[in-house]
Amino acid sequence: SGGPGIHQQSHCGRIAHLGWHDCGGQHQHLCHCWSVSGQQVRPNHRHHQHPREYLWQRQQDLQPHALFELGKLRAESGEVEKAIEIWVEALKRHPDPAVVQTGFQNAIALAQRATVLNPKERENWLALGGVYERLIGIASGAETAALEAYKKMEALEPGNPLAYLAQGRTALSAAQAIRSAIAASEGKEGADQKAIDEAKKRMDALVSQAREQLQKAQEKKGNLEAVYLLNAQLEEFLGDRKKAIEQTISARQLNPGNLDSLLTLGLLYYDDGQYENARVAFENIVKAAPEHQTGLFYLTLAYDKTDMHDKALETIRTLAELVPENKIIQEVKANLEAGKDARGASAPTVEEEVE
Repeated sequence: SGGPGIHQQSHCGRIAHLGWHDCGGQHQHLCHCWSVSGQQVRPNHRHHQHPREYLWQRQQDLQPHALFELGKLRAESGEVEKAIEIWVEALKRHPDPAVVQTGFQNAIALAQRATVLNPKERENWLALGGVYERLIGIASGAETAALEAYKKMEALEPGNPLAYLAQGRTALSAAQAIRSAIAASEGKEGADQKAIDEAKKRMDALVSQAREQLQKAQEKKGNLEAVYLLNAQLEEFLGDRKKAIEQTISARQLNPGNLDSLLTLGLLYYDDGQYENARVAFENIVKAAPEHQTGLFYLTLAYDKTDMHDKALETIRTLAELVPENKIIQEVKANLEAGKDARGASAPTVEEEVE
């Protein structure tokens, strides 16, 4: 199964080639090394973000062949991590995944070559770790290789908070990938309970590692905004949304102009049922960026949840003009125009609400 010439000890207790496996699907594709039901499990590739019905990624509108070529251009210009990110998206829809896998191999080889030519340059190890990190949940052993690269960076510059931040982020991403693999296998006939239990132990160890590394990054006075935001992800992963909100607010205080953190805060409020707070967050996003598509979408939902149905309809119509081909937007728009709530249930009349 092709792949770079590096073998890592995988967390399922065997030597795993950092590469690709035939998972019995229509095509050979990349997959995580956890095999918790007697066969390879391909986790949710959105484990870096919270699973949602609607996630805006402009590059998804491109054809898979065009995405692959875009990735090649990025790689040729030295933006290897960005190339990997684009190819991960292309892999999901490309008719010949082996083509994309070749791109992965070449990108990894390019990043490895830099560390061989100049092993004392911390940026080279940071770049190599970033390449592997983007393959977590897709290529077996990717998290191990990423952590090893970041450890090399830490050894070169033990006072640099970036190394600890990267290790914390990688450990959390790996834990998220394992949880996705477990969720895909639990309850299925033939699931290997022993393997599932081992996976859970590994996930818990990665969570502890993530917390430890983020604490070190904070002690080194690094990018505290990034530390707070990763801690927010960690707390949400552990099911403590209140703490996640607190951490995100701390990040916002350091950089109030960051719309990404404001979006994160709005989504946390929304998921926590704090719809008024969510509405204010999304309104501020749209005020700062009137064509912010994700902001407009969730502002629609927040308006709907706070009984501002006219505002919800007005907002979704604005969004539908920006992206008329999106089916989810059209469904929400049709629901609201039909007097239903955004999710499709019939919206109560004033009289019914009073009763």
